[in-house]
Amino acid sequence: MRYASAFNPKVTVEVEHPPDVGFVVEEVVFAGDRRPGGGRSGSAEAGCEAEWVQALTQELVERGVRVARGGGGQYADAVIAVDVTRCKTEQDRRETTREIVERVGDNTRRRTVPEYHARTRVRFRGTFEVVDASTDLVAASRTLAYEPEMTNSSVRGEPDFPSPGTVAERAYRSTIRDITPILFRWVETRELVFFDGERCGLNLAYRAIEAGDYERALDISIANASACQPGSVTEIDHTDVAAAHYNVGVLYRIAENFDSALASFEHARAADPGNGVIRDAIREAISAEATAADLRSLGGGRGGPRAMATGRAGRVAGIREYER
Repeated sequence: MRYASAFNPKVTVEVEHPPDVGFVVEEVVFAGDRRPGGGRSGSAEAGCEAEWVQALTQELVERGVRVARGGGGQYADAVIAVDVTRCKTEQDRRETTREIVERVGDNTRRRTVPEYHARTRVRFRGTFEVVDASTDLVAASRTLAYEPEMTNSSVRGEPDFPSPGTVAERAYRSTIRDITPILFRWVETRELVFFDGERCGLNLAYRAIEAGDYERALDISIANASACQPGSVTEIDHTDVAAAHYNVGVLYRIAENFDSALASFEHARAADPGNGVIRDAIREAISAEATAADLRSLGGGRGGPRAMATGRAGRVAGIREYER
């Protein structure tokens, strides 16, 4: 159990993912160029849709994406279509009690007073679709639903309702949080176990990690793996050997040297084939390597979706081959 997940610390690695659409987005145009005053004018959904487009436009521009208007967009990478199917404001009041503490002279007293609440809730539902302008194929589509609410409270009479526009803005911000991975690169944080036992000096390498010196940790781990040999005198067994090679693999993985990481993990697996931590690390490295290849494929401009599809197929094939 020395080399199980529950008994050892973890280190974090970041995996940068390509956008879900599979290509670099530099210019977009909204389908129908829906702006305030257009589309289903007069309805609550039309008003929310216009505000949503405005919020999305601001986010895109801040991220360096050009947003075409009117008759523009002939050079757009993507066409964005949004459709608000529900945007309903609900408001209600309620009364509770609240205990307050008052100071009277040198004394304090507690008394219960009524507290009044005014709540505004917006039920928002809409669809977000991205079409690859070069192929007219849907690259991504999401249905989004949120019910943000705000409450004003007072012990001095009934307060005003929170502004519906302010509450709806929360829904628009939530859509942006969920939509940005579709159009932009995003980072996932993963955890890997790092063995820090005393045998074979594993704890020395982990101390270097705690100090933020990953280069020194790798040097120590390589030396550990070279010196760690089974023997009756030292009581080192095959699991210690596996742990030493595994740690080398983790540090190569952190440095995104995937070939060296997988080679070290395979040495570890050969020494301790039943260790689930090692198996999980091999899976993670194969996945991260293919994701890095997906990112590199974006450098070639359009055609990225086909290159990324090849990378994903390679990742699945690699994992399946490992499982066999």
